[in-house]
Amino acid sequence: MAYVGFSKLKGQLAKKPGISNPGAVAASIGRSKYGKKRFQRAAATGKKLGH
Repeated sequence: MAYVGFSKLKGQLAKKPGISNPGAVAASIGRSKYGKKRFQRAAATGKKLGH
């Protein structure tokens, strides 16, 4: 899966039926893809993880 960005992924997930909290799902995907420590560090500093 290519890097999309948190906000864009959240928007894509919001359009899918059955997802009531797209932000939580997007965060879960990010943590599983990049690891908890790296994802949290990027989120805290406002940095992007993609290229």
